Amino acid sequence: MKACVRTPIRLVVAPLLISILSACSGGAGSPSLDPNSSSSAGPVASATPEPKATVGVTATPTPAPKATAAPATHGEYLLVLRMVTLTEVTRQPQAWVIRPDGSKARKIAEGGVEGMNSPPIYNLDVVWSHNGSEVHVSKGCDSHLSDVAVGGWGETPIAGMTDKTQDFAWSEDEGDVAYFRYTGEAFICMQGTLPTTHDLMIMKADGSARTVVLRDTPWYPTSWLAGRRILVRDHAGSETTWALVGFPGGAVTPLGIDGDTAKVSPDGTLVAFLQVGNLKVRAVSGGPVSSLGTANSFAWSPDGTMIAAAGSTLRIVTVATGASRTMSTRPAARPAWAPDGKSLAFEMGTGDVYVMNVKAASPTLVVSGWGTILDLQWQP
Repeated sequence: MKACVRTPIRLVVAPLLISILSACSGGAGSPSLDPNSSSSAGPVASATPEPKATVGVTATPTPAPKATAAPATHGEYLLVLRMVTLTEVTRQPQAWVIRPDGSKARKIAEGGVEGMNSPPIYNLDVVWSHNGSEVHVSKGCDSHLSDVAVGGWGETPIAGMTDKTQDFAWSEDEGDVAYFRYTGEAFICMQGTLPTTHDLMIMKADGSARTVVLRDTPWYPTSWLAGRRILVRDHAGSETTWALVGFPGGAVTPLGIDGDTAKVSPDGTLVAFLQVGNLKVRAVSGGPVSSLGTANSFAWSPDGTMIAAAGSTLRIVTVATGASRTMSTRPAARPAWAPDGKSLAFEMGTGDVYVMNVKAASPTLVVSGWGTILDLQWQP
């Protein structure tokens, strides 16, 4: 397979040109859409571990040179995190990008191989950079961080974490990263065996200046909001509760809600959450809760006026009025909005990804048989 020479950038991506994909693929090196494929589209570089930094002390990072990606059209790709069956007894999480028309599919990252009968292991997480030019990747129980420029090959290491760390959230300007670091009891990287206390940390995007925000806290970061606030969750008990943490300072503001999933609207004023299969919304500052029907997953529209709610059907709900429009009567999951708000991507059926124009309400198949879909994100 041909290697593609890349020139400087990081997982907070600067968009790319499709010509780069073509130049790097070299025809025969193009990835297969076989859901059981484990071959990588390009070489994957291992992140170089960095020295552990003490609180308030800046670690000296040793990042690899960044690769420069050519500009890409916003919303040009879907990012799909999937669990792929390799053999009768093994599976592997993989991250792929694919165009909404089903073309240009390429594997950009893969986690470790795990046993089919073992509990799922936390070993691969991916998220678009805010400008859509890169994908941020964290993998392994030691959470090595890297960036993948969508128009290039392989990964650019950012930081090797010497602590047991997870749940990374990038700030809007991509300059800072929130995450948690396990403390106390021995760490086992499997569901159901995680410690309940840890430190909430902040570091620079290059891995330097690692600082404790909250020590021995149950709060896990989920997303970074405007105004230097972090949406956090606590699932140590029977219920998952939510709060906002201010930075710097670490002031915790409980939201007074509980539910498996919570997401703040793009303008930061409303929070939608799932509570025992019911979708609800409320002002971040407090006040009455509005019920928006049943769902198993949901997504805010880019302008914050609507929510796509997936479950036994796929609906679009107008938040201000609660009015609901059914887009599909078939069960659906993991809706993701195009950045222009005109289209939705979602899973319908096992491993089948569709896109739909929200006005036409006619789904188009993007790819089928992609195993278990863990996450679906549309490029910003």
